[in-house]
Amino acid sequence: MQIIYINLDRHHERRARMEALLQGLPHQRLAAVDGINLASVDQTGQPEIFSPLSPFELACVKSHQQAAQLLLNSGAEHACILEDDVHFGANFAGFMSDESWIPPLAYVVKLETMFQNLRLGQPVAARDRQLHSLYSRHHGTAGYILSRQGARQLIVKTQNPRLPLDHILFPDIAEHRTILQISPALVVQDDVLAR
Repeated sequence: MQIIYINLDRHHERRARMEALLQGLPHQRLAAVDGINLASVDQTGQPEIFSPLSPFELACVKSHQQAAQLLLNSGAEHACILEDDVHFGANFAGFMSDESWIPPLAYVVKLETMFQNLRLGQPVAARDRQLHSLYSRHHGTAGYILSRQGARQLIVKTQNPRLPLDHILFPDIAEHRTILQISPALVVQDDVLAR
């Protein structure tokens, strides 16, 4: 499975760290859209982008849209999308080396944890972990697997975003049974791990 990690050009240390972590796995870096560049104002001092999102939330959405488009352009069935501040759980490489554990109808498999209470469906075995249908919001978009169908949905649902990306991908009440959570999680972000 192709791994796409999203990294700001100015975050050289994170890029070096991700390259070391992903050594031996097929991966590519996607230069993240920088919220600083979206925070421009016109001559009257008004924001040039009219959105309820902050420039950084909007940059996150745009970066993940580009990752989804990379998957669609590749012809691959799945891609693992990662942000550059993640830590991996045991056997991350094993899950990335074999896609057979991903159910055919899954649009998104959330790999990360935010250590929050979730409403989950009955477990289904997935290698040495379990997959559950996700029935409640799960914050964060630092690590997930996207199918081609999921990539199309992400692009459509984020055309004019009114909410942050994690609220769009993992809403309060899941719309269908195609959003899954892996447990125990395979990914956690720096700030969550620090807490």
